[in-house]
Amino acid sequence: MADLVVPEVIARYLAAAATSDVEAVVRCFTDDAVVLGEGQTLRGHEEIRRRKALGSQYTYATRVLGVDVVGANSYVVHGRLEGDFPGSPLELTFRFSLRDALIAGLGIAPSATRQDAPGDPTADDPVVCLEQAVRPAP
Repeated sequence: MADLVVPEVIARYLAAAATSDVEAVVRCFTDDAVVLGEGQTLRGHEEIRRRKALGSQYTYATRVLGVDVVGANSYVVHGRLEGDFPGSPLELTFRFSLRDALIAGLGIAPSATRQDAPGDPTADDPVVCLEQAVRPAP
């Protein structure tokens, strides 16, 4: 995780997500993007737009702690969010799947989820579920 360089669209998303600019966030995603996090599955621009508008009452900053390149178009970003939201600060894992220089899939989970989950660490893990949700149909 020594490298903290991310593709431009991920950097844009992380910067826009920390603002109230809903449209800047939406522009980072493909039309058919899937976002998993907070117990929700969002599909497409409209659902992403609605969810971002709901969360815009909080201000925060994201510090990237590490980046893993896990495939040609897949990145795992480890970040720390600090702000005026309940539970701050919070360490999160963001798993990005890119297509055509946009985000096609995003899974967001508390960083501790992967280490602390009893039993199968991948059961109900949004990061693993994202891989299944954005997989093309056979």
